Amino acid sequence: GARRGASPGGDQDTAGDVSAGRASRALFASSPTEASASARVLARDGPGLADFLRADPSGGGRCGAAGSSAVLADDATATSASGARRTAYVETYGCQMNVSDSEIVASVLRSHDYVMTDAPEDADAILVNTCAIRDGAEAKVWHRLRQLRAIKAAKTRANRRAAKRAAQDVSGVFEDESGAKSKVPVVGVLGCMGERLKEKLLERDGLADLVAGPDAYRDLPRLIDAARGDEVDALAGGRPSSSAASVGADADAALAVATEKKKRNENENENASRDFSSVMNVQLSVDETYADIAPVRKSDATQNPTAFVSIMRGCDNMCAFCIVPFTRGRERSRPFSSIVDEARRLSREGYKEVTLLGQNVNSYADKSGKFFAESRKGSANDTERSDDPFEPYYARGFRSVYKPSRSRDGAMRFGELLDLVADVDPEMRVRFTSPHPKDFPDEVLQIINSRANVGKQLHMPAQSGSTSVLERMRRGYSREAYLDLATKVRLTIPGVAISSDFIAGFCGETEEEHEDTVSLIRQVKYESAFMFAYSMREKTGAARRLTDDVPEATKKRRLAEIIAAQREEALLANEAEIGKIVCVLVDGAARKDKTEKLAGRTCANKRVVVRRATASERFDRDKETGFGVNDVPLRIGEYVAARVT
Repeated sequence: GARRGASPGGDQDTAGDVSAGRASRALFASSPTEASASARVLARDGPGLADFLRADPSGGGRCGAAGSSAVLADDATATSASGARRTAYVETYGCQMNVSDSEIVASVLRSHDYVMTDAPEDADAILVNTCAIRDGAEAKVWHRLRQLRAIKAAKTRANRRAAKRAAQDVSGVFEDESGAKSKVPVVGVLGCMGERLKEKLLERDGLADLVAGPDAYRDLPRLIDAARGDEVDALAGGRPSSSAASVGADADAALAVATEKKKRNENENENASRDFSSVMNVQLSVDETYADIAPVRKSDATQNPTAFVSIMRGCDNMCAFCIVPFTRGRERSRPFSSIVDEARRLSREGYKEVTLLGQNVNSYADKSGKFFAESRKGSANDTERSDDPFEPYYARGFRSVYKPSRSRDGAMRFGELLDLVADVDPEMRVRFTSPHPKDFPDEVLQIINSRANVGKQLHMPAQSGSTSVLERMRRGYSREAYLDLATKVRLTIPGVAISSDFIAGFCGETEEEHEDTVSLIRQVKYESAFMFAYSMREKTGAARRLTDDVPEATKKRRLAEIIAAQREEALLANEAEIGKIVCVLVDGAARKDKTEKLAGRTCANKRVVVRRATASERFDRDKETGFGVNDVPLRIGEYVAARVT
């Protein structure tokens, strides 16, 4: 059944789920392990999954093939050169790109003999991958760092007690307790918050031992070793010794001397600048894409059939409110061949959905390979259609602060890449995020519509519905241009779901400008949106040129009004789904009833809950009923035809 989205208590809303107290009824399921074989069999005796995917049974558009997380622990073990196990724990906050980056981090560490663990208490290195987009995101990380400091303190106290016992016991029975079991971890801050705050993270109350920006993950093994290299950490059991002498009669005294020495060094020249170069790397790169690193994903396809594939990094848009260009650097695109190869590998491993990722994902432009670049010269995409330098590359009426020709002429662009990835496996669904609305030219919309396995959901961040606010934000378009694009999207892609981002209370926003945003939400009828009160970020254009002059109480009220308007539109859109049959990729257990229900998403990215029951092996699209000799149980990784109730 249709319902509203998230409860109104939070500061963001993802309304648009198609689910309710009653689970949708599953009519048809295709086993992920037998997908290829079943497709061949069904071609002989009835419609197969591919037939269902070609058209929406309700008459709509084509349907596609249908907080924090920790990197999953390894099953294998690894040892350092000294024979001691080295373990690492990675915790992720923020966007999907951070999740993908954490998979890169895990791969880098594993290649240096680290074993990933699922508990920070068991780790030699605790790494927190962070977000800096808003104050609230950073506040969560600061709170978590204080919690992790408590883990370090408890380890240190236990370490001292164990050292004393070992010094008093000539039999050596306490050797294991004071050695391998007493590891004091180093804590590292990774990602955007590390890039933004740099040495401030290392100076503040010892909450962090190392800092690495988003382009420095290859350097993490060295940074961890540098952070662990001081005398106190070594004596505290950070690198367990094979000799009992390290925790013998002299250990306690040596620990006290080393601790006092460290405190004395830290207090000297307190006001002078300190050198953190050995434990900090925040250098942004103009070419790092990690294309040669195979991500270590949190779970395999049997546990989660969806995977992220990073295709570009950085952002050149320089919107006045946004910190991303300063924490992620300039745009650079990954070679298209490595992206397609990764998509093929994921298909072979049984994944049923890939999401292409980038800070400005649809501005992808790859010039890798001289032959390819030469073949692109003079193509239709590179032909000037007018004197407007933006029209050949962007949606009509959109502009940018840079000339797109410098990076896009002679390059493979997003639409072509999307077409190639979709062609890898017609029964593997393809999504992408996060885009900029300027980068939706006609050819991209046409590819999305023509490819059945490309998700029919477009994220079009508007940020505001007021042309004057958009100008202050340096977004490069007007309200009218955005509405024209939204209209074209719905005409080109029947049945498409549109989502967006909105900021309440940007610098100088008046009540009239706020009402323009509310009216845009009602006019476009977004199925979902992320909505936040404005939070000024250092270094941004707004911080340099504008004043954050909207009172916090006003921001909160306007945010509540924006959320209310969007949820009303989402509810209407969801109610319109009742009675329709949708193609759902089951990706896990339902949040509220894990034992009795499963959940998944439609090609329009709407959440659907289905009962853990059996369903017919096949689906008759014309009769809208299931059929077959046997009913089959629903499992994660299956496409299911479900009627919305």
